[in-house]
Amino acid sequence: MKLENILKENYEDIEGKIVETLNNKTDEIGTILLKQYEEWLDDLTRQECKMSRDCDLALSKLCFYEGEYSAEDITNFAIKLHLFEERQKFSLSGIFLSTLINVHYKYTETKEPYKLILTHIDTRFTKIGMQNEGAEILVIGNVGSALGYEMKKGNITINGDCDECAGYFMEGGILTVQNAGPFFADELSGGIIKARTVDSLSPNILKGEIHVAEGELRIPKLFNASRDWLTIYHRDEKIFP
Repeated sequence: MKLENILKENYEDIEGKIVETLNNKTDEIGTILLKQYEEWLDDLTRQECKMSRDCDLALSKLCFYEGEYSAEDITNFAIKLHLFEERQKFSLSGIFLSTLINVHYKYTETKEPYKLILTHIDTRFTKIGMQNEGAEILVIGNVGSALGYEMKKGNITINGDCDECAGYFMEGGILTVQNAGPFFADELSGGIIKARTVDSLSPNILKGEIHVAEGELRIPKLFNASRDWLTIYHRDEKIFP
């Protein structure tokens, strides 16, 4: 089933869901999460960005753990990030959002899909799904660079496009996107990564499984790839090794 259909099972009117969420002034958990997020964004504007430090900083801002917020709260939080779109370094919000998902997945027994609706946000979030340890993340909308950064397990499906370096340092799990930018599967070392079309493959692919359904595909000179551990499919036909 396509992601958009999955989302519409819960939200028949996605635009209505966006409007309803943005107009909800009584969302107590959402208000607290947005306050923690704003503090994190303020810290980012004062400091040099480093992926590991930014993730640790996001984690330090979260005071919610088991049972304190739900997958639905994360859906609503993602929608409300639109309110900060004019802020500096807003594109890095994918780090905070991914950390929020990772913490909830770790401390919650009920494993629900995380549904992110981003169609109303023009900025593409970088590092969506970073360091995923097993969560199923469903996104409707476009995302930025380094999709699935350091992902180890789980399933990320994007009903939209992504920028460069999807699957960056990905170690496992399944990542699916519509149209991908350049350096697809950069530093990929495991898992399955799929796209309808890609701008280009990275020459730095190590191992894993790559599927490209349509369009042109040229295999670059692969500097460190293992012929025993890397498989590439194009239009359902194996073209490497």
